Amino acid sequence: MITFEHTIPETTTSKVYQTIEEWLRSQNAKVKQSQSPVFIEASHGRGLQPMGWKKDAKKTIIFNIAQQDRNVLVRAELKPAALNASDVRSRIDQARDPNKQWSTHQ
Repeated sequence: MITFEHTIPETTTSKVYQTIEEWLRSQNAKVKQSQSPVFIEASHGRGLQPMGWKKDAKKTIIFNIAQQDRNVLVRAELKPAALNASDVRSRIDQARDPNKQWSTHQ
């Protein structure tokens, strides 16, 4: 599992939740569970992607959204499909986008 955290300044959990929902729709992701405005679990990616570390590989993404004063903390946990998990662990540097301003926890 790969975990990203990012603080978004001067916003609300409702706005962040809406933005994440819009992004998931644009990616053709399937929302499995949600609890507005604090939690979304979605299935993202293509099942036929043989390289699990690629950004379009099948995975579950869990978003936890928390208000912190005037900011919002988003924690995203990415869980690769079981068949791809070992590939992702061995290529962790390729599994995340180094251009993002998210802090990463493994």
